[in-house]
Amino acid sequence: DVFGCAVKNRYASREAGPMAQQDAQGLMRYFASSIFLEIDSPQDGVGDVLVTDFWNHAFPFIRYQIGDTASLPEAPGHQNTGLPVLGELTGRDTDFLVTEGGQRVSGMVFHEAFVDRNESAGTDSLLQIQFIQTRRDQVDVRLVPGPSFDRVADEERLVSVVKHALG
Repeated sequence: DVFGCAVKNRYASREAGPMAQQDAQGLMRYFASSIFLEIDSPQDGVGDVLVTDFWNHAFPFIRYQIGDTASLPEAPGHQNTGLPVLGELTGRDTDFLVTEGGQRVSGMVFHEAFVDRNESAGTDSLLQIQFIQTRRDQVDVRLVPGPSFDRVADEERLVSVVKHALG
């Protein structure tokens, strides 16, 4: 009501970008001109989402398992738009770190801590970073330093972020 229009749902992933959008009838129609969606090994109609993209010529995804689960409807539902219908999205598998108290923490918490708000591309102090949690009270960090890496400042910031997020 605030914006004077209906709110629509959109389905996307970090790897493939926007993949489907809700239409006027409430059906999720996937963008068949830019991707091909498959449901692999469906059990009771639900299975792993596989994505093949048609736009990434340098490094295309071919039957890429993105970690989501969904179903395809019995009827293809091409009427009106020509776009196929994606059924129910039933889950997303993602990696989390776990606090000592058992709460899950998304890896995006750590990404956000190292984005330079003054630069649209983030920061070049860390080129790659990996968190490996072997126990609830232990997280190992592997990193590839970038050109502006400051060992003291960046390590201090990293320890602070991890302690704040995980306790």
